[in-house]
Amino acid sequence: MFAWTEAERSAIVGLWEQLSVDEIGPQALARLLIVYPWTQRYFASLGDLSSPAAIMGNPKVATHGKVVMGALEKGVKNLDDIKSTYAALSEMHSDKFHVDPDNFKLLTESLTICVAMKLGPSVFTADAQDAWSKFLAVVVSAFCEQSR
Repeated sequence: MFAWTEAERSAIVGLWEQLSVDEIGPQALARLLIVYPWTQRYFASLGDLSSPAAIMGNPKVATHGKVVMGALEKGVKNLDDIKSTYAALSEMHSDKFHVDPDNFKLLTESLTICVAMKLGPSVFTADAQDAWSKFLAVVVSAFCEQSR
């Protein structure tokens, strides 16, 4: 279990409340697939990923980005029990999809960039980014649990 300070909890929840799942999720997943093209191998079912334009215009990418954000919301709502919150998803991504755990880190990098671009430096301050990064690191650790 990870111990959060009240300032970290407040920052994580506060940032989350300012994000649109429908906007940030598709942006972050598209960014992942464009910047790290080898991650596309896990998303063959999403259809055309042949170019940045195809990825950005792909409705299945957008839909899955929203699913990713929906899963992340569970972590925000269960900050004190992230490991068990993601146990089933960890098992599925490890055993069924055989996702390389490093790809979760790449997704969180893409997500952080999208959040920073959306909220700007007045909201996504150094302290807010620190709390957000810690949160995502704990989520990634939980997702990688089955891979160990």
